[in-house]
Amino acid sequence: MKAVAIVSGWIACTDETGERCAILKGTRIRVESRAHDYRVSWRDLSGRRRAARWTGDELDLYRHALRSYLEAI
Repeated sequence: MKAVAIVSGWIACTDETGERCAILKGTRIRVESRAHDYRVSWRDLSGRRRAARWTGDELDLYRHALRSYLEAI
């Protein structure tokens, strides 16, 4: 599954490098399902690509902050 969502609040998380970060309101994120988790990617304010691994529980937890969760091809 691949999906695109717009963040309606802000989400604090840890990216794949272990650095703490925030996904800000209005950011478009891409969600891709993997074998046992989800890969979430976005661009930060400086334009740098960021990515994080989320479990199904984390995706459910943050779902309230995702304004439009659109399933894609």
